[in-house]
Formats: sequence, structure tokens, C-alpha cells
Amino acid sequence: FQLAWLQFLSKDPNNTVIGLVRDVKKTKQTLVEEKIENVHIFRGDMADKKSLEAAATSAAEVLPSGLDVIIINGVYVTEQTNKMTVSDLAAQPDLLYKDMHTSLDVNVLGSIYAVNAFLPLILKGAQKKIIFISSGHADIELPVPADVNDMVTYATIKGAVNMIAAKYAAELKSKDVKVLSMSPGLVATSMNNNRK
Repeated sequence: FQLAWLQFLSKDPNNTVIGLVRDVKKTKQTLVEEKIENVHIFRGDMADKKSLEAAATSAAEVLPSGLDVIIINGVYVTEQTNKMTVSDLAAQPDLLYKDMHTSLDVNVLGSIYAVNAFLPLILKGAQKKIIFISSGHADIELPVPADVNDMVTYATIKGAVNMIAAKYAAELKSKDVKVLSMSPGLVATSMNNNRK
């Protein structure tokens, strides 16, 4: 889960903050250690459609007026493949297949399942916003001038997430739902050893 989002959003007592995590017990312990309150934690795994639907059902109980904003931030990366080029990955077709398919399941399909699970709550909400967390690495203008030839799966899949965001934006604009894909830049997470 994105601890920084929970820290920021939970500071406002008017916010009802929902966080989906794979390990509820461990996350609740972290929240206590970080002195983060005003957050409801439910089990949800981007690779598990049923867990997302169950989380949406649980969230509906604490959100009788609907959900104003949903932030979709699914990601699957490995240190090994993130440092490889397209040719490196192509030389290991089994690894390429596993990396791309797992990332597709989590980042793309998981994003779709999460939005669909929570969409009834968004449609009841006042702000009606869906935000997909993307990356500058998904920008097709970046690799050549910046000599960025690694992060192949991550960049490719985040590019696909950008398209999913655009398709939802087109589908839901008649329902006054605002959809955007944004790149927050480098954020301190366990993925990058909490570097800012």
C-alpha cells in the first residue's frame, strides 16, 4: 500500500480513508507505529478480482454517501527484470512471459477489476474521480533521448494503464466521472528503499 497517501489523506478528519492491502494485520501494525489514524483497512489484492469485490462491499458499509476519489496504484516489478533490456528479456522467453503476464494481471487487469468493483460507490460520490498512478517511464518520448533501455515490463504495462484510464474517461464522461492517469514522480516506498 502507499503509506504516503494514507499519511496525507488521513490528516483531514473530514476524510474517510480506505486502504486495500494484502496483509491487513501487518498494515494495521504499521499504521499504529506511524501514528496514522482515520483509516479503514480491507484486504484486497490487485491479482484477485474476488478480493477487490469483497473489499468494495466492506467499503460500502463505511461509505453510505459513496466514494469521492479512488486512487488505483497497482504495481508488480522485480529487481531482476527491471534492470534488463528488451533483448535481455527476449533471451529468456520463460522469464519474459512470466514477468509480462504477472504484471498484466496486477497492473492492468487488477486496475480494471478495482475500478469496476468500486464504480457503484464512485457514482454515488460527490466528486466522482478515478486516478490511476502511472509513471514517467510510460512516456513514449522518454527512452531514446534519456537512454532508458531498462524497466521494459514496468514501462510497457504502465503505458497500457494509461490507455485504460483514457478508455474509462471516454466511457464515464457522460456520468460526470473525471478520470486521469498521473505520475507522482519518485515517491519514498519500500520498492526504492524509501528514497525520495
